[in-house]
Amino acid sequence: MRLGKEIERLRQRVHNLSIEKDPPTLRMVIVKDNETPQEVSAWDLRVTVEKKK
Repeated sequence: MRLGKEIERLRQRVHNLSIEKDPPTLRMVIVKDNETPQEVSAWDLRVTVEKKK
């Protein structure tokens, strides 16, 4: 039982190190008025451009 907890802690540490080594990239998605929006992830910024009235 104790070995399982220790292995899980090591997995979490490896996961944290891998994120620091290869961080996610930020991306901006520009959507015009009559386009269908794309799928966006947590690291995407979606900007909707509307026509001026």
